[in-house]
Amino acid sequence: MSRPTSNRGRLPRSARNVSVSWALALCLAALPACSADVADGGGTTAAGPTVTGTLSTTVDGTQVDIDYAGGKVVAEIVHKLNPEATGYGCITSLYLSLSKADGSCPLELTFQPGAGDGLALSEASFFAAKAATPCEGFPGSDKGVKVEWTLAGGDASVLIAPVQPGEANKTSATLKAQDLKPKGTIKLKNGGKQFELDLSSFRIKGDLKSTGSTQVSCGTAIGEEICPKGVTYGNKVGDYVRQPLGAYRCDDDSPYNPAELCGSPAQLIVAYQHWVTENDNWGGKDVITALATTIANYKDIGVVFVVLTGKQKVVVKNAEGKFEASGPAPTKADCDAIKAEYKLPDSVVMVYDKDKSLTSTDKQPVGAGFTPAIAAASSEGKIVAVLPDSEGKMDQGKLDAAIQQAIDTN
Repeated sequence: MSRPTSNRGRLPRSARNVSVSWALALCLAALPACSADVADGGGTTAAGPTVTGTLSTTVDGTQVDIDYAGGKVVAEIVHKLNPEATGYGCITSLYLSLSKADGSCPLELTFQPGAGDGLALSEASFFAAKAATPCEGFPGSDKGVKVEWTLAGGDASVLIAPVQPGEANKTSATLKAQDLKPKGTIKLKNGGKQFELDLSSFRIKGDLKSTGSTQVSCGTAIGEEICPKGVTYGNKVGDYVRQPLGAYRCDDDSPYNPAELCGSPAQLIVAYQHWVTENDNWGGKDVITALATTIANYKDIGVVFVVLTGKQKVVVKNAEGKFEASGPAPTKADCDAIKAEYKLPDSVVMVYDKDKSLTSTDKQPVGAGFTPAIAAASSEGKIVAVLPDSEGKMDQGKLDAAIQQAIDTN
């Protein structure tokens, strides 16, 4: 383990890193084509849902108008399974993929329970190019590679009625004659560029399928709205993970707020100095190396990986006149290198201390006295364990125990 650079006294983007949830994966498994034509009980074929609406915006000074009328719709819905045949089932997740008839210009929207009426948008992507299919008329669509714009802000929602009695108790339910009208304006980003999109022009009509599950909640799924208020923020056991963290997202340089992880089964905050990799014997290596596997084993936990320094090792004299190892301020290149080296999944939020301001005791993201260090926190962000321990020990067993403790605290 390396000591921190100083011993002196002294982190929303919407639920994008929230990926399309396991519940949606369940829909994929149970319903191979949620939006495809399906045969009803009489052997006839019911038409799938339809879409109308225009993506109208300005990108790089260019007016863009993309008409989706007659296009394709993929709808994946999950509802709370009601054991009573006479009961209703709330919608806990709605994923919509809208594209033109040729499959180009896909717009993907994920809605989950929010603080207000209906479902709140938690994730959005627009593809100027995907699978080498360009979106004609959209700037940058002729690159021949995947060009994705992701959610950068705004608020949007959609109203959808609960699954009706007689269907809510089915693992495969039919939502008849739906008429979905998303509303709200959002921002989508690609690198340093953004554009605004008003979703209110879109309309999805037709019968939809929903997968019933007992392992879902009708409450707010994830996000700042369900973080506790009036609590003590810090970096030690008993504190709540700082909001904001004081670090910046590696992908777009926006300030990062861990509040977006509230509602996850557990939260992990990993603090890491890139220069330690120059020494192949640094403590905690096995844990960090196995982190991707750990994340996969504990489904849907929120993980923030904080890069504190760059790779070059620097020796400095501390306030007590002792020499300590440190490193330069990290760059986005350090983020990319670390993510690739440890094969971290996209669900991990990579952030970096680009101003090198998190080295003092009261600013450190994890109050362990060492790096790498990991704080395990509950669904609400309350820190229940910090690794390594007071003796500088951190191993996989201790990390597993910390994650389980965080999950059990909920």
